[in-house]
Amino acid sequence: AFGKGGVLKSDAIVTVANCVRSLSGLSTRNGVDAAKGGKVYAENCVACHGDGGKGNQEMGAPNLTDKIWLNGADEAALME
Repeated sequence: AFGKGGVLKSDAIVTVANCVRSLSGLSTRNGVDAAKGGKVYAENCVACHGDGGKGNQEMGAPNLTDKIWLNGADEAALME
């Protein structure tokens, strides 16, 4: 929704999607700036998913550190 609403540009979405993949130990795209992805995460995602990505079930924000990916774990699914 952040991309569709214009909150984030596509390069920021790529970096944060890869940051999220790394939280659960999944591989990331070569050349992606991990520090930038972490900054985007901190600015846009941490309020719901927490510093460590453990989520907040009361808010409906899933845990990003486990291996449970209901809508897919690949970069394209996360960017969607």
